[in-house]
Amino acid sequence: MTELWIAGGLLVAVVLGVAGWRMRYPYKAQKRLFTNAEWRFYQHLERAIGGSHLVMAKVRIADVLTVHGRRSQTRGWWRAFTRISSKHIDFIICDRDNGTILCGIELDDRSHFRGDRRRRDRFVNGAFEKAGLPLLRYPVQRRGYDIHGLRRSVLQAIAAARPQGGIA
Repeated sequence: MTELWIAGGLLVAVVLGVAGWRMRYPYKAQKRLFTNAEWRFYQHLERAIGGSHLVMAKVRIADVLTVHGRRSQTRGWWRAFTRISSKHIDFIICDRDNGTILCGIELDDRSHFRGDRRRRDRFVNGAFEKAGLPLLRYPVQRRGYDIHGLRRSVLQAIAAARPQGGIA
């Protein structure tokens, strides 16, 4: 009888332990990083500038922009940081030689017509503009993208943001 109680207790402990583990780690792997539209755009963007630049995807804005001033306990700094810490930009273009961030790109689908997305887009546009970092927006295209036009617009945006000269 005692062994039955011990075995029952162990079974309960194992079940509760597994349930507790699942509650602490309620995660599963995503199948894909990109939506279909993002993947198509990424492939075109890679063909357009991938040889001369790095194309990074789904980058946290707080890793691209920083808040002015010292990191401190002030409410203003933390409020500004919080506004960018949980937002991501679809693509970031970096210099292949040194990793310098050159340009951000947002791919706009139908969700960008919603009010909440428009407010977010206005904020992101303003943040990038204030930081002096070009941000390009492209509407989703079903049939693909003009690779030469895409390359031209990205390189023009980068060159316009540089103080003197352009991209090699």
